[in-house]
Amino acid sequence: MHIPEHIHKTAALTIISAVLCIIMGYILTSCRGSEKDIQEAGEVHAVVHINTGASETKAVEDTEINSIAIFAFSGDNLVGHLYESDITAGKTTFPFNLTSTGAIDFYVIANPDKNFFRIVDENGNEPDFDNPSGITPGYLNKCRIELTPDNEKPDEKDPWYAPMTNLPGAGNTNRRFVVSGPGWVQVDISLTRAVSKLEVWFRSNNEYDYNKYRYYSIDHMLLKMPVTSSNAFIENQEAYTTEPTSAESTGPFVGDFMSYDKDNIPDDFYSEKYFKNIWTYYIFSNLYGGSHAGEAPTVPDRSTVLTVNYSFHEPPSYTTSYIKDIYLPACERNTLIKVWCALNDNTDRSFTYTVSDWDETVYANVPDFN
Repeated sequence: MHIPEHIHKTAALTIISAVLCIIMGYILTSCRGSEKDIQEAGEVHAVVHINTGASETKAVEDTEINSIAIFAFSGDNLVGHLYESDITAGKTTFPFNLTSTGAIDFYVIANPDKNFFRIVDENGNEPDFDNPSGITPGYLNKCRIELTPDNEKPDEKDPWYAPMTNLPGAGNTNRRFVVSGPGWVQVDISLTRAVSKLEVWFRSNNEYDYNKYRYYSIDHMLLKMPVTSSNAFIENQEAYTTEPTSAESTGPFVGDFMSYDKDNIPDDFYSEKYFKNIWTYYIFSNLYGGSHAGEAPTVPDRSTVLTVNYSFHEPPSYTTSYIKDIYLPACERNTLIKVWCALNDNTDRSFTYTVSDWDETVYANVPDFN
């Protein structure tokens, strides 16, 4: 199945002032009544703008947003709301109105629509983001993000849309903004992916001319996840379970790979140039994890574990099977963990991982663990 040191940068989304509405006539047409009405009601026309990176940085792409919900509160009173689903790929502007001034709290959820993830309230019910009646800050602060049950998931070939929310900073920054009066106002919001991403990379068979007759395959991978959900708007509030959620991918995965000089390992060895990505999955943040060598920690039941079943083949009849348990490192949300499985010959096998912020492209040589 192909789905779709440390750490805490954020994938940025910015709510920009409706001065852009003046430039973009279609927004003006859709959001304004008369200028008098705007001044009297204190309306704010906001535009969500997705920043995309360049060169070595992988920022949020505009195709990562499939739906969005924005809530604005004055105290517990809803004073602004926007919900859009089935967003056209590439759309980066989302206007909405405010009807109050003063201290306003903004709650923004990108990808609230159920796909491989879903959002539930404290009672396990899925909120109706299109109908904000009864939704308060207290209600949203108790919402959680979890994996959608298997019988409700979309087709496996469909893209995953990672939920993203605006986490509050020190002094409630990134959440509370003061609107001093009616008219146009600029509100800058940063969103963070609420999950992390796991990638498994594999290489084999570069040592001998007869490698096509002696080779490794990865036959099966099992991921056990003790963290089954995460708070939507509060960082690292997790829910552990004694019955881990599982995901698996079945091979065999084999292939031809670029060779290299073992006595002069290239700087970009841990990259798509020498490895093949055979599995991508999404996991929740976990404050517990394995050692730097991928070994079991003191609380193994709370760690996310990737079990790799692989085999060494020497046709016509010789096959030896192996099992490797890799205890993934502790990670916050918005982390990218890449597990590198280098299975070169019958005496040279290594497993290692690199950890980075999801937004970075990182090339690093790290010690292998066997």
